[in-house]
Amino acid sequence: MKNNQVDKNMVKAVIFDWAGTAVDYGCMAPQAAFKTIFDEKKIELEVNDIRRFMGLNKLEHIKLILSLDYIKEQWKDRYGIIPGGEEAKKLYSQFEPFLIDIVARYSNPVPGMLELCENLREKGIKIGSTTGYNDNIMKILTDSAKEKGYSPDSVVTPDRMPAGRPAPYMCYQNAINLEVYPMGSILKVGDTLSDIHEGKNAGMWTAAVVKGSNDLGLSLDEVNAIDSKVLEDKCKTVRERYIKNGVHFIAETISDIIHIIDEINNKTEERL
Repeated sequence: MKNNQVDKNMVKAVIFDWAGTAVDYGCMAPQAAFKTIFDEKKIELEVNDIRRFMGLNKLEHIKLILSLDYIKEQWKDRYGIIPGGEEAKKLYSQFEPFLIDIVARYSNPVPGMLELCENLREKGIKIGSTTGYNDNIMKILTDSAKEKGYSPDSVVTPDRMPAGRPAPYMCYQNAINLEVYPMGSILKVGDTLSDIHEGKNAGMWTAAVVKGSNDLGLSLDEVNAIDSKVLEDKCKTVRERYIKNGVHFIAETISDIIHIIDEINNKTEERL
């Protein structure tokens, strides 16, 4: 009986975020798109305020940016109104085609991702994914990533769900697509606070990646070039933010996920 229980509860699937986790080291594509559409409106937008809402449905992301006091003040000074839902929709209509145009250039799997996926499949662990991108953007991204070796078993977008992150619905749909249950046998891996909340709301284990993440906000070249002490201080800040938001495990790089899975399986055995 004990062996059957262990098998029932061990990790059967991993659900990865896309940009900043599986591909697009540093989560650079959405940052570039947000910066461009606000620059075109002559609105100064801080990079930190782009990244603080990353991982959400992109229309919701734009609405939250427009709700910031300094953005509302600039908008009122320039256009005579406080921006609301209609302005968000218009900005989104510019955001989507711009991102579609550039997203394939940001489809390289992060270092270690392809090796991790190979390892997971050797262990019989299924691979799912969630995202803040819509179907149109993901069609471009998934095709391009597949050409470079990354192709998860399930891709779920917010489009047909009741809500995107931090709601759990995309994770539930992945579980259905992958035919995996219970939710406690699935690990959610991401690089934003909304990824953590999405996984926890779905009743899953959660892990957040530090290097390559949106929250660190550095490209691979920047990580390799930065002073080691400065980098460690930045990484420490990211870790503390993840811990404050209740993440179960922290991965310094995506390659550490395989060790986290081993740790979860050991914890599962200890509970039985």
